[in-house]
Amino acid sequence: MTIALWLASYFARMFWYTQPLNIGSRWLISTPASFLQLRGDMTRIEITAPKGFTHTPAQHCFLRFPAISLLDNHPFTIASVQRSIDSAKNKTSAEVDSPQALTFLVRTHAGFTHKLAAYCGSRPDSDALAWIDGPYGGIGRPVDRLYDTLVLIAGGGGISACLPWLLYVTDKVRGGAGNAVKIKRIVLVWAMKEAEHFLWAENELDEVAADGQSMVAIQMRFYITGNAEPAALTKPTEAGATEKDGDVVEPVTSEGRSSSPSDRITKFGEYTSGKPVMREVVRDLVGQGKTLIIGCGPEGLRADLANACAEEQVRVMKGETQELAMHLEVFGW
Repeated sequence: MTIALWLASYFARMFWYTQPLNIGSRWLISTPASFLQLRGDMTRIEITAPKGFTHTPAQHCFLRFPAISLLDNHPFTIASVQRSIDSAKNKTSAEVDSPQALTFLVRTHAGFTHKLAAYCGSRPDSDALAWIDGPYGGIGRPVDRLYDTLVLIAGGGGISACLPWLLYVTDKVRGGAGNAVKIKRIVLVWAMKEAEHFLWAENELDEVAADGQSMVAIQMRFYITGNAEPAALTKPTEAGATEKDGDVVEPVTSEGRSSSPSDRITKFGEYTSGKPVMREVVRDLVGQGKTLIIGCGPEGLRADLANACAEEQVRVMKGETQELAMHLEVFGW
């Protein structure tokens, strides 16, 4: 029985979740991927989603790049959001039918991520073919219809697990499904070592802020635990990026921003030097209704957040708040 269950799960993953071997699609067709190296040892991967590929926030995929390593694959959280049906109603037919892009933010460490960074560094226009295995994981509950307040707490590269939720809720409201969304307040708390790490997700945060949806109040808090004043990025390039001394490029929006990252952070919300005290953050942000806290970051941040949420459960017992739930994402694979 054990062997039968193992074989069933093995073949299900091979012939259903592994996209080039999916029984419902053409076999051995890889997916194009492009890479962009960002400051802070971060690589942004953009992969064209296979036809029929769907995913939800907090899901991850195993990625394999045969040109980089034939046998290695690695799990990465999908940092982008699936376009909603409601949002698609406001787009042209060409935009709706165009393939969606999957975004991954990959921090360079040892092993596969080191090989990936070396591959990108050796090629000015980095691209490759990818095999996608997934998606896996996720939260089964309809978060947007169950909670009044959504608190997203990220540490460093953990922003990749929080961005999809921020984009998901605002996308549903933008598409006209606001009445079906119970969430009325979203708070993003992002602790990063250096201010320039904010550039990893600036375009996505700019997209959220530009929506200006009054049905959902969006609040952002940023904590810089290390270098808060890096040099300004002032040389716009034709590719819509900023370059300094021939170094790594950073994506920017169409305005061609030239201020320092620390100055640009203040456009979105509160900016504090030092580490966030999770006990104070949680106590301040938990509302009277139902609150869900989603956290992703280093082990120390997750432990502090879990302890803070446990302490705040006394408010539920006292009737000061209706519910406080927590979901932690682990990225230290």
